Amino acid sequence: MALRVAIVILNWNGRADTIACVESVLANDHENFFVVVADNGSTDDSVRALRQQFPHITLVENGDNLGFAAGNNRGIEAALAAGAEVVVLLNNDTIVAPDWLSNLADAANQLAPGSVLGAKIFYSQQPEVIWHFGAHWQADKSRFQILGRGQTDHQWPDLQPVDMIIGCCMWIPRDTLQKVGLLEPSFFLNYEETDWCWRAKQAGVTCYSVPQAHLWHKISASFVGKPHNAYFIFRNRLLWLERQFSGLEYLRHYCRMALSEHLKIRRKLALRLLQIQLLKLLGKQPATQVAEKVAFYRAALMGVQDYRARRFGNCPPQVLALSKTTPPSQVG
Repeated sequence: MALRVAIVILNWNGRADTIACVESVLANDHENFFVVVADNGSTDDSVRALRQQFPHITLVENGDNLGFAAGNNRGIEAALAAGAEVVVLLNNDTIVAPDWLSNLADAANQLAPGSVLGAKIFYSQQPEVIWHFGAHWQADKSRFQILGRGQTDHQWPDLQPVDMIIGCCMWIPRDTLQKVGLLEPSFFLNYEETDWCWRAKQAGVTCYSVPQAHLWHKISASFVGKPHNAYFIFRNRLLWLERQFSGLEYLRHYCRMALSEHLKIRRKLALRLLQIQLLKLLGKQPATQVAEKVAFYRAALMGVQDYRARRFGNCPPQVLALSKTTPPSQVG
């Protein structure tokens, strides 16, 4: 008998994406699985639509936007209570291949019990191009190296032991969840899966990326390159460093991974503000791109300030306000 697997999908005002994701999951050929959708207080009629279209799935109503970590934790708890032997976290803006789950299960059967698995994730807009295939921690450079990005399927044919599996798709056995624990809710969004994988590694669990397990991810234009993304990355990177390193090791990684970026952002912000003042003196309006970059840099520094003030959870209203007035762009 195949392991009983729960697919946990977090939804927040993503009705169309979530419906498409669930449809692709239900088309999988694995013998024994069920779907749990955890809804983070959506206001787009997601709950009614999901109930109507998929009456047999488990729907957990969180009632508010709890973030990625805490929202998924509610789904995980519901899955375990329903007898899941494996929990698979899956982003709602993904489409999975029909053999995605069976390929994950086949890999799990060949590996040590308790192993954590990730998939080969492709860009939805470029279906042949890999977005993420796990990551290795490069201690000498204090950074993660993402595997496969921008490459194609045949370039990564083998199972890969990795240090980090992105939360877009994570196969986690029940025993491993009980050993490692749930996602840390303080992160709210970003770095929670990095933190979890690091804790798993410390507990003696190995993570692998499975080359035959394919899915396609719609990279969110409402998040990438936006000020609130910068806020979470800069704040949560500091929280992750604090939680995982100490002493001289912490200081070394902090200087390479965080301090240099903070100084660079402060310098860029000062230059952009000076540019705006000079343009005003000349009677000219700054280009939209300049305003976007200023918003991005300010949000990043707010994230650093909130880390120092021990303010975690969701980002403050002023960061959300910056994001609402800033179209997505490449910020450098």
